[in-house]
Amino acid sequence: MRWIEFKDVPDLELRYPLFFQESFAHYESTKGWTLKLFTDGKAYLPVKTKAGKFITQAQYLFPPVSKGHRLNEEAEKTFLENFTSFCKKESVCDFIIPPMHYSLFNAVPNNSYYTDLGIIVVDLQKNEEELFKAFNSNYRNEIRKAQVENLEVRFDNSQFTPFYSLYKSTHQRQGIYFDPEIELKNLVETLGERNCRIAVVKKEEEIYGASLVLFNPDEAYYFQSGAMDDCPHPGANKLLQFEIMKWLKQKGVKKYIMGGYRLGDVGETKYDGIQKFKLRFGAEVEKGFHFYTEITWRYRVYKNVLKWYLKLRGIKQNITGLNYRYK
Repeated sequence: MRWIEFKDVPDLELRYPLFFQESFAHYESTKGWTLKLFTDGKAYLPVKTKAGKFITQAQYLFPPVSKGHRLNEEAEKTFLENFTSFCKKESVCDFIIPPMHYSLFNAVPNNSYYTDLGIIVVDLQKNEEELFKAFNSNYRNEIRKAQVENLEVRFDNSQFTPFYSLYKSTHQRQGIYFDPEIELKNLVETLGERNCRIAVVKKEEEIYGASLVLFNPDEAYYFQSGAMDDCPHPGANKLLQFEIMKWLKQKGVKKYIMGGYRLGDVGETKYDGIQKFKLRFGAEVEKGFHFYTEITWRYRVYKNVLKWYLKLRGIKQNITGLNYRYK
């Protein structure tokens, strides 16, 4: 196992997801992270690290990939366990956390704290008629009505300000975390139109919804979004997603990942509505795992301090629908 330069990975830009790319590494550097690729000579793994005064944390960004393809369960587990051993031997970090909810692992390395998880995926290899037919019937009707009412979707990164305003207000309404404006602005500017696009749904100058989509030749990610409260056009955001899918298809993208899916009971929580909204676009749930891995004793100290800090602040970690346990 060793660290490798981006330029030394064959066909990196053509065969590997966005999270392997040097442009994404530049974005992470604006937040103080260092993204590196690790290899066993056959497959590659993107991991970012950040050193603090007491502890160095790391985060998986995507599972290991070889020549553009995911590893099978056995090979992935072997790779991850070898990588964990390498981290201990070379003092790479003190612990590793899972990636964002746009990718899953096929396997879990030993001595990890893990949960089953899903991601919501739309197959863009269907033709446009098949894609639309798979939508919930109410969605199809609302989209047709929005089209009749002359709503339009525009793809334009200069629309960052209205996008962020809608994104922030939506997350504030839902009582969930939202990224600082400077971070998302750096993301859009760093990745540029080659890997990032803002899409807005509007009528004349009134914008009803906006999404930030990340993409590479094979995959796209419904990264962040926002919508007007009490929108006068119920089909606005359904039309927005349909046009995004059509736009991605034209670029040859094969799958549109709309985010994570909590496999446990999420009834009567915000996750229930969010997940149902996405699944009604004819999406399917792919299943896998997320996990935390301890590398050194410092992680246990950090975790206990964090636990007491959250308790004193009255902050509860939301694990609704997740089933974390040790392996």
